[in-house]
Amino acid sequence: MRRSSFYILIMGLLIVVALFSSFWFPNPAISQSNQSPTSMFPITMYGEEPFRVVGEIGRALPRRIVYDATSEQFAIVDVYNRLLLMDAHTYQTRYVLHSDQESDETNIAAMQFSHDGRYLAVINDLDVELWDTQTGTLAANLVSPGSPRYLDGPLAFSSQDEVLVFYGVYPAPPALRRSENDVVVYPWVWHLPAARGERASTFPGGNAAQIMYDYRSGFALTPNDHILASLPSRLVVMDALTLEPLYEIPTQSYANDALQVWTSVKDGKVYVLTGASNVLLQIDTANRTVSEFPLYVRLSGSLRSSIQEIATPIARGALWRAFLDERQVAAAREVSLIDVVQPLDPASGGTRALLYVRTGSRHELRFSSGTYAISQMTLSPDGATLLTRESRSNGEVIAAYDIASGNQRDTLIPSLRSPNAYDRAGQNRALAYDSTGETFLSDFQRYDADTFEVLAEDLRYSFRYDRFFFGRDPGTMVTISGREWRVWDVATNSVLRREHLVHEASNIRAISPDAYR
Repeated sequence: MRRSSFYILIMGLLIVVALFSSFWFPNPAISQSNQSPTSMFPITMYGEEPFRVVGEIGRALPRRIVYDATSEQFAIVDVYNRLLLMDAHTYQTRYVLHSDQESDETNIAAMQFSHDGRYLAVINDLDVELWDTQTGTLAANLVSPGSPRYLDGPLAFSSQDEVLVFYGVYPAPPALRRSENDVVVYPWVWHLPAARGERASTFPGGNAAQIMYDYRSGFALTPNDHILASLPSRLVVMDALTLEPLYEIPTQSYANDALQVWTSVKDGKVYVLTGASNVLLQIDTANRTVSEFPLYVRLSGSLRSSIQEIATPIARGALWRAFLDERQVAAAREVSLIDVVQPLDPASGGTRALLYVRTGSRHELRFSSGTYAISQMTLSPDGATLLTRESRSNGEVIAAYDIASGNQRDTLIPSLRSPNAYDRAGQNRALAYDSTGETFLSDFQRYDADTFEVLAEDLRYSFRYDRFFFGRDPGTMVTISGREWRVWDVATNSVLRREHLVHEASNIRAISPDAYR
């Protein structure tokens, strides 16, 4: 009896242990096949995303943007380091030239469209790429020319898109080196038809690409297929297609000072500053004529008369204040515009205006980049209107000035205001007329040049948001970025309403829960 009771007790204990084990230590095969670990415990396993992106509001600004008026297209390096070709009317992507899978190997330092829009030249890390914009394929590639430390722009095409100029940065030769970090910039010329295998190069020795060791102080491709290069005490004008020297221009600079070169937006004439000289040279490379414009000094009577013949008088008005500070405006009696010029080489500054200014009995020339508030300016194709991007007390504006009257024709508040200061080398903003002059672009907005009416825009692009809220209506959100207030449809990532705030977001002291007040 005792023995049977003992057996019954043992069997009961075994049953309890078995039940306990099945509860706390389930069969691994059953657990893996029927139940995931995350369904039991709120943890994230290694390799799994903790959150899944179901949509986004807005679109990050591109790192670089270049506009081609001939073929109405953009080249864009987006925030994911992709290189895109985009339709400038619809803002739809046409080709992805470098994808996000290549982002670790993509480092775009400069971009430029050919004059006919057929090709896009790109400096990507240590390589120079030539892309066919019609097919989205790589037409030619120059791999690490001369083993540079890095390559740099600006990139420049000859008038028929046969030659491309770019710049390489290399360790300085021993004769010039004072430290191991010293570098020297050498220009390169690339014969594009030879690179594409279409015909033989016209460069010396039939080279498809040629480094120009002798011209480290300055080298620029001019609009009429001449190269202007700097040597001590002289400028050398070369044929861009053959690299043969054509003639020389004496200068007063006997050192290897950096050459600063601009070209006229009106007629292609070239303007040069050498060294610390205050004499601006105007060079017509086709006719081999050189005119001197002494800056910020009293002009002689004969020179004053010849300058007045080519200058366009500007009536006293808003355009004076775009180029002169308040003290200079008060003192000036006459202001005329001689030319608006754009830079051609890395050492030059931004777009400038050559002005004739009379203050009392003093007559002088000024080479002005505008007041501190102007970050970009461009001239209409007919030369009648100057378009500027300015920072004012109410934020960034686009202003149009009538050259003849000096009056401000109109202003508008662009959708992207002061996201970043314009950087010519960084190519981070776009302000340009189309090829007809009937419309102009400011980043991702297109306007009628006469009425300033918005013709097309992509409002998804935005600077960072200072604040954001769920909207008053279901499925909407409200964002505030600087002075920009927008209501978004979450499902479509589209802007339903846009307003311009009087105050910056940082100055707002209180706001309603729905952000409408």
